[in-house]
Amino acid sequence: MTGEDCPPFPLHITGGTLTADYIGAPATESNAQPVTISGGSIRCKELRGPVSEDGKDLLLTIVTLPAIEPRAARATDGGEEIPVTRYSGLDGYSLDNAYADSDGRLYLWLPEGTTYPDVRINNGVGTVTAGQDVTLALEEIIPDITYYAVTIPAVEGLSTTPAPGTYSYEEGDNLRLTLELAPAYAQSTPVVKAYGQPVSPNRDGSYTIPVYADLEILIEGVRPDTPVSNADVTPSESRAYALRGTIHIEAAAPLSAEVVTTGGKVIRHLDLPAGVTRLYGLPEGFYIVRLSDGTTAKVALTR
Repeated sequence: MTGEDCPPFPLHITGGTLTADYIGAPATESNAQPVTISGGSIRCKELRGPVSEDGKDLLLTIVTLPAIEPRAARATDGGEEIPVTRYSGLDGYSLDNAYADSDGRLYLWLPEGTTYPDVRINNGVGTVTAGQDVTLALEEIIPDITYYAVTIPAVEGLSTTPAPGTYSYEEGDNLRLTLELAPAYAQSTPVVKAYGQPVSPNRDGSYTIPVYADLEILIEGVRPDTPVSNADVTPSESRAYALRGTIHIEAAAPLSAEVVTTGGKVIRHLDLPAGVTRLYGLPEGFYIVRLSDGTTAKVALTR
């Protein structure tokens, strides 16, 4: 505010950002009034009679934020201002709604003789003394990390990776769970549940589960094979094929079998008796079945 006709009233600035040529009424005997400042970034060519709340003289103190501070907020006068998003340590001085200029500078008016030993503004930290310009050092802000307990059960006939137990995971991490059925449980169709809901397997048969709360994994559907599962007539030669989303292996004699992804990863290894064995629970996709008698077959699982 400026001009001979400016009314003689006191001006009290408590925050925000103010840029002007002059602030304060003309200094005449009839209308001279103090400019009381208890906050804000105030940049001007002339500030007439600035005082603090308790009447102390105020000194201009330029505080510059660290250079890494992102230059993005709102544009004024062709430059980008930087909002003050957090501050502490300036007892009695408010930076509410204040913005630094495009070079990261705040123009503070602090009581003469005052030192603030632990000022923190946005990502800067340092000691601020009234009347002494300073550039704050970069403060490393370590975000709060939340950890959750993840429990994997022990299930008869099934081995898991990670092994059964309780583990600590950061919020936002993923649990990657893999299952392997014992030979006597090979016909089971495991159902994995997290947060009370079934989890669909990945193409390689593993499970990916996000962790956002304490989590107890449930694994259902693992049962010993029944005798009728291999009661079919023993074939004269071994073969493997897919039917209705299930891999069928016909073994002419007891042998071992591997189910391999097209990427070469072994996801099932089984010791089979003579007869027919059916493998359930694999996700859709192409697989290679290798038998120890030399039989190899490429199968495609569809639902």
